[in-house]
Amino acid sequence: MPAQRLLPFVYHAAYSFTPWPERHRFRMSKFRDLHARLSRDGLLRSVAMHAPEEEPPLGMFTDVHDEDYFYGFMDGTLPARAMRRIGFE
Repeated sequence: MPAQRLLPFVYHAAYSFTPWPERHRFRMSKFRDLHARLSRDGLLRSVAMHAPEEEPPLGMFTDVHDEDYFYGFMDGTLPARAMRRIGFE
């Protein structure tokens, strides 16, 4: 019989960063809230916890997003229309 493998659970406090608009359609606090709920309910005892130690390489983002869009968002130069389209006022 093979050894039982634990479900991997990846979490880092930085996943729920602020400031983030409270009423934004993508609630960043959901990661923190899920971790807290699973911890409180004792469900994290049977998982393999993983926490990234370093920030991911930028290529991880620019491989899946247009570079101008990504850097515009990160440095605050994304046009207002684009910001509104993704839920920022």
